Amino acid sequence: MAVPVHLDQIDFGLVDKTNDVKKLKNFLKILEEDGAHYPELQAAIRAKLSKLDPLFARKNRAPTKKEEDEAHDEVRKFIADIKSKKPHTKDFWKIKIEEECDEPEIEEEAEARVRDRISKTAKSAQENTKTQANARESTNKLDPPSPQQPKPPTASAPAKQTVLKPVEEKGKEKAQKETETQKPKPPTPEEKEEKAPAVSPVSKIESLKEKGNCAFREKRFDDALSLFAEAADTCKAHEKDENAPFLVGGEKYALLHSNIAQVRIMKKEWGAAIDAASAALSADPSNIKARYRRALATLEKETETPSEPAATAEEGEEKGDLGEALRDAKTVCDHWRKMVAQQPQQPSVAAPSADAERLHLRILKAIEAAKARRRTAETQQKASAALKLVASKESALPPAPRTTYQLTEQLSSLRTQSGAVRASYFRERLSPPILLRLFKTTAIEDEDLCALISGIHEAALSVPSGGEGGSVGLPHETAAELLTALLSTHNVDFPLSMLAGETEGEKLGELVKGLQEKGGEAAVRLKERAGALGI
Repeated sequence: MAVPVHLDQIDFGLVDKTNDVKKLKNFLKILEEDGAHYPELQAAIRAKLSKLDPLFARKNRAPTKKEEDEAHDEVRKFIADIKSKKPHTKDFWKIKIEEECDEPEIEEEAEARVRDRISKTAKSAQENTKTQANARESTNKLDPPSPQQPKPPTASAPAKQTVLKPVEEKGKEKAQKETETQKPKPPTPEEKEEKAPAVSPVSKIESLKEKGNCAFREKRFDDALSLFAEAADTCKAHEKDENAPFLVGGEKYALLHSNIAQVRIMKKEWGAAIDAASAALSADPSNIKARYRRALATLEKETETPSEPAATAEEGEEKGDLGEALRDAKTVCDHWRKMVAQQPQQPSVAAPSADAERLHLRILKAIEAAKARRRTAETQQKASAALKLVASKESALPPAPRTTYQLTEQLSSLRTQSGAVRASYFRERLSPPILLRLFKTTAIEDEDLCALISGIHEAALSVPSGGEGGSVGLPHETAAELLTALLSTHNVDFPLSMLAGETEGEKLGELVKGLQEKGGEAAVRLKERAGALGI
C-alpha cells in the first residue's frame, strides 16, 4: 500500500531520489493544487518526468525553431489574406462579418441608430393610427354612429408628440440598462477577502524561503534578508501550533536564521552574522551550517579588529572570541569526517568537509598570531620599563618593590646607574621588613642574593658620606640591619653555600667583618646570625 505524501515532505532531495513516474506525477499534482508557490520545484519535477516518460515529454515539450518559424509564416499569410480581402479566400464572408461585428461602435453612431429605430417605430404607429381612422370614417358613411358612441381620435400633432416621447424615453432607458448590465461591478474589499484562498503557514513559509533563495542567487541581499526574516517571524508565531507539526521543534526556524547568517556574511556584517547563527544554534544545536557560519564570521571579525588575544583555546572559549570559533570548527570537522567515512565517494560530502578543515586551520593560525602579538606586547612593555629604570635619576628612583619580580627588575636596571644612585636606592627604597616580607616563604634566587650583597657592600663601604655626587652612602647601622634581614630569609643557607669561592662570597665575608668592626647593636645581631650560618 502506497504511503500518502504530504506537501511538507516534497523537496528537491525527494525528487532526486524518486524514479517512479506515477509518484512524480502525484508530487506535481499536489504542488499544482497548492498553487504557484513552488515554481522551481515544479520545474524540477517536470524536467525529471520528461526524462523518464516519453509521452509526458512529447506533450510538454517546447516547439522547435523550425516549428515556430512555420507557425509564424502561417499567421503572417493569414493576416495578409485578411488585409487583401480576396473573394476567393476561404471563409472570406465569415471573416468579413466577424470584422464588422468586432468593430466597436462609436457612441454617436449608436445613438443615431437608436433614434432611427425610434423614429421608424413612431412612423409605423402613426400609419396604424391613420389606417384605423380611415376605416372608421368609411364605416360611419355606411352606418352613422349612435349618440352613445364616442368619436374616434384623430391623428393630430399633439397626439403625435405623445406617441414619440414615451417610445424615445423607453429606448434610452433600455439602452442605458443594457450598458449597465454589461459592465461588471468591482468587488468590495469584503468580497475580496472572502474569495482569497486561505494559505497555510507552512506554504507561506516555504514560499517566502524560495523567494529568499531566489533573491540570494540574484545577489539581492536586502530582499533576501527581508524575506527570510518574515519567514522566521511566521515560523516563530506558529511554533506551538498543533496543526503545523512541521514547524514544531525549531528546525525550520534555525534553518531560516542560518540563511540570514549567510546573507550577513556576504554583506560582511560579521557581528550580525554571529548573532543570527547563534539564534539558529539556540533553536537547533545540531545545525552544522549555522555552526560553520558562526565560526567563519568570528574569524573574519577578529581578523579585521583584533581583540585582546587569549593565551589558550580554553581561555578563548570563555571569552567568546577565537577560542569559541575553534570549538565550533572542531565540531563541524568531526561531523564531516564521519560523513566522509560513511560516503567517501560523494562530492556533496567531500567539498564541505574540505571547507571545514581549511577554516579550522585558519583559526589555529589566527590564534598563534594572537599569541605572538601578546608576547610582542609584553616584550615591549618590559623593554619600556627597563628603559625607564635606566633613564631614572637620583631624584626619580623606582618605588619600593612589592614583589620579587619587581625587585629583580630594579636590581637589574641599577647596574647601569652610578654608585650614588645605587646607594640611594638601598638607603631609601629597601628596608629589613621589605626583605623579610618578600622572601618569607620563597627562597631567594642566586642572582638576586649576589646583587643584594654587592649593592649593600658598595653602598656601605665604597660610597662614604660626601662621596660621589655629594650623595650620602649607606649608614653602617642600616647596612648591618639589611644584611641581617637578608641572612634571615627563607632557606638562605642553600644559595649561600653556592657562593663559596666566588667574588660575592668574598664580598659577604668582607662586609660582615667591616660592619662588626664598626660596632653597635646591629653589628652584634649580624655577628650572631653570620656565626649561625658559618660565615
